[in-house]
Amino acid sequence: MASVIEAEIEKAFENKEFKVYFQPKVNMVSKKLYGAEALSRWIHPEDGIRAPGLYIPVLEEKGLITRLDMYMYEEVCRLKSEWKDKSYGHIPISINMSRKHIYNENFVDSLAEIADRYGVNRSEIDIEVTESVFMKDGSKLIDVINKLKSYGFLVSIDDFGSGFSALNMLKDINADIIKIDREFLEMSSDNIRGKKVIKNVISMCRDLKFDVITEGIETKEQAEFIKACGCVTAQGYYYSKPLPVDEFVEFSEKRIKTLLDCYTFRLNGDLKSEDGAFEGIISGEGLYYTRGIYNDSKALHFPGGITEKNTVHIPIHTIVNDSFSVAMWVKPEKLSFWGAAIYIKFETGFCAMIPLAREGKSDIRVRYSVEVNGWYDIFSKAVEENVWTHFAVTYDAKTEELSSFINGEKMKTLKDVPTNRFVKWIILGGDVFQPSFIGDICELKIYNEAKDYKYIKELYDNYVSDDRFLA
Repeated sequence: MASVIEAEIEKAFENKEFKVYFQPKVNMVSKKLYGAEALSRWIHPEDGIRAPGLYIPVLEEKGLITRLDMYMYEEVCRLKSEWKDKSYGHIPISINMSRKHIYNENFVDSLAEIADRYGVNRSEIDIEVTESVFMKDGSKLIDVINKLKSYGFLVSIDDFGSGFSALNMLKDINADIIKIDREFLEMSSDNIRGKKVIKNVISMCRDLKFDVITEGIETKEQAEFIKACGCVTAQGYYYSKPLPVDEFVEFSEKRIKTLLDCYTFRLNGDLKSEDGAFEGIISGEGLYYTRGIYNDSKALHFPGGITEKNTVHIPIHTIVNDSFSVAMWVKPEKLSFWGAAIYIKFETGFCAMIPLAREGKSDIRVRYSVEVNGWYDIFSKAVEENVWTHFAVTYDAKTEELSSFINGEKMKTLKDVPTNRFVKWIILGGDVFQPSFIGDICELKIYNEAKDYKYIKELYDNYVSDDRFLA
């Protein structure tokens, strides 16, 4: 078979028999299409689809693999130029590149020239290199990665965990994304010790500010496990097989339309999230529904009580990302010092939204318990009694910035706030330290990303500009 393939390769290039297939990368929490990996398929006029395992080794042996890489790269740029006005047109597309390219001094310049010729933003192109390249060409590859980054490309390290260089190379590379190898997932997720290894590898990568993608997700159980480890992006047959262009376009359009931007608990007569995926659980008694922010909506009234009592526990899987945002409407009936409207307990600390922390001041407080003095506070104006106030917080794990918002206006941004990870509890209407909140809460929104000022302002403006809004 190898000899047949070798004899037909040149004709395959001439007739453009190599086609681009795309395997989607999906945010497992929001269901959003994160991006895709471009994969080659040889569509033979007589044999049909020839799997890469048949022709890639032959191309490598004959020194033609770089030709296929560049052909695939240009095809991706061509397609992206056609998609530039589509809803999915600007998602990042990753393309595998052979180690042989790193000895070509013009490699990065050629990539830049092709992208620019098709009018493609370089930041939408993700160049994938395999971890194994570091075993032989580490220093040279680091130079190439640095040049790719300086030219504006994204860089992924593919097959992470498949070799022995993985942990050592993390300190040296300037990549954007680490892709957890499917074999590493399969080997490590079938016992307790292996699961701990994966969890801590993902945690370490995220501490180093890499995005993490897990390959080879084939079952719901694998997806839930990886999410619990702190990785929210994946690719694999559970979400989609590699698709030809027309099917990928159909998948993308459908996924964009069904995008779940956040988990919303309106508290408009029930405790369910708007999409029906989650439901809060009451802890205690005396909670009831009252009039909400609209003339035809409800809010949940919290009667107060001792620590943790008469509250609502929100399912912890609504927050699985290091970056997050929380926004809600609160109307305190009676303010008490340091009582939280919502309290998020992490494995390493907590985040609390406190309407009144000290005289005339509200607080967004983060506790990072790994540090003895790990207290981080944003004090701003207090939330008033018997007045509806839109209260929001965002945390960006990439920049380690914490921001506070009241009624759509940014109060302050605090820098160098360490990242807490792995949610243990989410308590609405109280915390584990102070008496519970007394008053009304509605329109709780939880995002697994840090929203910016513009988004929070528009969110607030959309509420207050609604004709049903009660001023």
